[in-house]
Amino acid sequence: MNLAIIISYILIVTAIGFFFSGKNESKKDYFLSGKNAGWGLMGISIMVTAFSTLNFVAVTAEVFSFGLFVLLSVPMFFLIYFPVSRWFFPFYRDLPITSAYQYLEIRFDRKVRISASAMFIVWKMIWMSVSLYAAGAALSAVSGISVNTVILVAGITSIIYTVNGGMKAVMITDMLQFIVLFSGVCLILAVSYFSFEGGIGEIFSLAYSSGSLKPFAPFDTQILSPHWGVRISVWSTILGTGIAFLARYGVDQVVVQRYLSAKNPSDIKKGFLLNAFAAVSVIILIAIFGLFVKAYGVKNGFALPPLKTLALFMNSLPPGLAGLLSAGLLAAMMSSIDSGINSCSAAFFTDIYPSFSKKRVKFSLNKAKIISAIIGVVSLFFAFPVPLLGSLFQTVNKVVNGMGAPLLALFVAGMTLKKVSAKSALCGFITGVFSSIFVIAFIENVSLHYYAVINFLLTFLFIAVFNKLIN
Repeated sequence: MNLAIIISYILIVTAIGFFFSGKNESKKDYFLSGKNAGWGLMGISIMVTAFSTLNFVAVTAEVFSFGLFVLLSVPMFFLIYFPVSRWFFPFYRDLPITSAYQYLEIRFDRKVRISASAMFIVWKMIWMSVSLYAAGAALSAVSGISVNTVILVAGITSIIYTVNGGMKAVMITDMLQFIVLFSGVCLILAVSYFSFEGGIGEIFSLAYSSGSLKPFAPFDTQILSPHWGVRISVWSTILGTGIAFLARYGVDQVVVQRYLSAKNPSDIKKGFLLNAFAAVSVIILIAIFGLFVKAYGVKNGFALPPLKTLALFMNSLPPGLAGLLSAGLLAAMMSSIDSGINSCSAAFFTDIYPSFSKKRVKFSLNKAKIISAIIGVVSLFFAFPVPLLGSLFQTVNKVVNGMGAPLLALFVAGMTLKKVSAKSALCGFITGVFSSIFVIAFIENVSLHYYAVINFLLTFLFIAVFNKLIN
């Protein structure tokens, strides 16, 4: 039954991709869904794109291992609306663009635009590879299928329907994926609740005894510490998550592409707020799910890692629920992979490919599909060595969030430093990228959220310094 649910889901999303394959006639259709997306579809698409299986697994494992520190970031989903809506929404709304990085050519020159777009593509391919592995690890733990098999099947399925259907297929399947993920987790929580005789009191008592309700119960005073070495604090969350969210919602082509797909400017704001409410709801649900898994492990005396305890927990539930969770995890993974493939293809085709020819490059649907397929296959290939990067939660904050910061710094420098030259911006940005890689690889004992802050400040500083030296 579990396998039947998974196979049925794969067939449905593949069919959606082929259904929309004949509805793409232009670049606007393939990359921007014809600029006809309503705020509901756009908002949910943003949410499930940003919230992948990587987040599901990372949040579950984080709550299981350390407690509810992840909930400190919840207010940031709403607070970030103000700078994003003030600085970035009007910006993209007023420009006739397909890629966010077209602005950089307007502000600086083509070299800066190409460098930023190339950086984005590499960043998102790493993100897709990590998401693929996260899905493989979680689905393998629940279903018993090997990690590599799950990665191959899920990755190939995502590539097929994304390459064929373009942004229309991506956004429609995003909505389906949200429904599957949200309803699946709700149903599993409802059913598993009755496996605890003492109800919610027993669940929280077991979670409390294992320290999984920290930092709220008992209250951990370290979250108020300004020290940079505290793993997660209120200050590191505000600064680090703030930078990471500004990068995600302000300069990430994956999200910007959805803004550009909206029918009108008001839909962008409404869609963003829907994304915030949906994201917070899902994060809280996943955190509760992590508490359930932890309580189950404590109750039964298991001293096992999060994924192994998760597998035992799911196998203890009625038949079909494990398949439903697997479909939900598959949905969360595909929502990230399909968006990443389409957005990287849009960036390459819009920003980089035209530089290969002196003549005006016309849109070619077949070429766009080929580029999308290549990006998907390369990301799939690099999913296999992801375990070498360390824990998933650490990988998200150090690598995925940390590498978005240099892009944000480049945009902020362009918006705020009026006299910065194109050469200064390019030199500072490239130096900032390599410095960020060094920070991520070699700097230890720093709060996870501060990696994004450090990389942002370094890149911005390098741009300013090069501007003084060159000019």
